[in-house]
Amino acid sequence: MTISADDSGPVRIVTAVLRDGDRVLLCHRNAGRRWYPDVWDLPGGHVEEGEDPKGSLVRELREELGITASEPSSPPMHEIRTATFDMQI
Repeated sequence: MTISADDSGPVRIVTAVLRDGDRVLLCHRNAGRRWYPDVWDLPGGHVEEGEDPKGSLVRELREELGITASEPSSPPMHEIRTATFDMQI
């Protein structure tokens, strides 16, 4: 299975680790989702064409959680690269 809509390469994804002490916010993905349905996941989403990953993360957090976050000032804490997606955390 590929998650690249047009086979132009891996889908770019950004996520955030939102912490309060030892607690981490996870979002539950709908069971009807096409990819990775019914799982707990970090908030975030796809980087749109021509979009900066940091700006994309701010947009995704606003859309998903209704919060206004500042752009990250440091590089990603972890990156996961597979044949189908590149994820920055």
